[in-house]
Amino acid sequence: MAKRIAIESIVFALVALLLMTVGNILLGMYMTTNYVPDMMNAYESVDYLQHKVSIGGTMQFTLLHKAIAFALLMLVYAGVRLLTAKVLFKDKQH
Repeated sequence: MAKRIAIESIVFALVALLLMTVGNILLGMYMTTNYVPDMMNAYESVDYLQHKVSIGGTMQFTLLHKAIAFALLMLVYAGVRLLTAKVLFKDKQH
């Protein structure tokens, strides 16, 4: 039972991260097709994103962030599955 939940947790986390990656790719494609270059105001948008938006310059998803997200998704899914399995197992015993 624990091996099955571990495998399900890994699959769930991989699917969630895959969907996030596909969403980012589609968003990037949309933004690329609708991009209008503006030489006069180019630095203003970069300055705004890096210095005036909360955690704009510091929040960049690296491999470490993805690994942490993967581990957290696995743990959350495994925890939920184990709790529901215990509740269902108790109901079957009574």
